[in-house]
Amino acid sequence: MQIRPLEDRDILTIVNDENRIFNHSLGYDFLHGELESDLHKFFVLEDDELIGYIGLWLCDENGQILNFYINEKYQGKKYGGKLLEYGLSYLDSHNVKCVTLEVRVSNTRAINMYEKYGFKKALERKNYYGNEDAILMLLRRD
Repeated sequence: MQIRPLEDRDILTIVNDENRIFNHSLGYDFLHGELESDLHKFFVLEDDELIGYIGLWLCDENGQILNFYINEKYQGKKYGGKLLEYGLSYLDSHNVKCVTLEVRVSNTRAINMYEKYGFKKALERKNYYGNEDAILMLLRRD
């Protein structure tokens, strides 16, 4: 198992996975355009196949987890924690002090994992996902 930066060869799989898991995707063009970005960083977790990915946004001391998923057949096996720890470590190495993310109110498994890593519920965003609210979660690293 390894975590590495996103490559062009990963994008089609990620777009298909996002559409299946989230019913939408950041899209091929967006992800392809971000391969060389200094503000956005994307990492994949893979073994024999792509297990999941995390997208990060960095701006000075602020960071955001843009998208994050673990393929359904690998959920509940600690892969999410490994990938989240990697992302948080990357943000720490860039002196990010405040990290935010949005998560569906129905995604209790993810909410519980984020809380385990110190994220706190900050506010609720109505209809953020079209027909479902989101919880904005915040992690301060002072």
